[in-house]
Amino acid sequence: MSRVWWSVGLALLGASALRAQDVGVAASRWLTDPRVSDYRLSVSPYRLGPIAVVPCGQVAVQGPRDGGAFLVGLGGDLVVPLSRTARPYLLAGASVGAFDFRRRFGVAFWSAWSAGAGVELGRVLGLGAGLELRYQALSRERTGGATFGLRVGTPIGTRAARSIAAAPAPVGLPATRGVARSAAPTAQPEPERGPPRLGTAAVAVDATIAGALGAARDAMGTPYRWGGTDDNGFDCSGLIWYAYGRVGVALPRRSRDQAAAGRSVGTRLDDLAPGDILVFSRTPGGDPSHVGLYLGSGSFIHSASRGTAISRLTREDPGGTWWVDRWVDSRRVVE
Repeated sequence: MSRVWWSVGLALLGASALRAQDVGVAASRWLTDPRVSDYRLSVSPYRLGPIAVVPCGQVAVQGPRDGGAFLVGLGGDLVVPLSRTARPYLLAGASVGAFDFRRRFGVAFWSAWSAGAGVELGRVLGLGAGLELRYQALSRERTGGATFGLRVGTPIGTRAARSIAAAPAPVGLPATRGVARSAAPTAQPEPERGPPRLGTAAVAVDATIAGALGAARDAMGTPYRWGGTDDNGFDCSGLIWYAYGRVGVALPRRSRDQAAAGRSVGTRLDDLAPGDILVFSRTPGGDPSHVGLYLGSGSFIHSASRGTAISRLTREDPGGTWWVDRWVDSRRVVE
């Protein structure tokens, strides 16, 4: 039983170290003879529609310490959520390896496969935690049987039923690629002839910015995921691309390109307006490496290692000072 708790502790420790990244740590206990404990470190999945292909590294410890095996290899899982919250999900996997570090020279070829189901129990601080039950088979000593395990890491299911593709573009603004208009357009009044009044243009700009900021706020708590642009996770530029995409404004996808979009409004708080893109560097005065969306009153929303959150540009606390020292520019993309 002590090995079970050790396995659970290892999974929790590993996931805590990799929190809010697009990874997962799993520890499983095999109810077989000889007993086997296996550990998997999974990385960014490849998505094929509803199916996620998740590459992973695997370590399997088989049998007693003085006569068993310590196997290391690579493999992958196919994960099929049965609901948007991944409660439950189906999975199947396979792995191969060429190392047994309890054998002479540490070389031994082995293979394994598994199939089963899991359930995501909940989320804490951007991490998804779940239980998995599988049938697993290992070529070494032809070991096979039921296993149970704990998985902690990037949530498998989405946070909500939002979708960029289903988001309507506001009236009077062009939809970007990948942002569809409403399937059933409503009748609109005849447009005024002649140039638009200034008041009308200002209202449209305010509505656009308010919609983008609202979309970003709706993503609060979503975990960080490198390259992410949806409810499964965002990176810094992915969040801004998503928020403005919800209101039909096309922006570059990468942070380095967003850092050159629109026009510069500098680094004075008094010159900023809600909706401006704040540009940060890894070191004071360095090249752009991070972006955030200004909310007003010195606050901005962004996706960093702890997921989508709100920070402040202030020297009144250490966190705010860190951002102020690395703030290199601001860009206005909606006029």
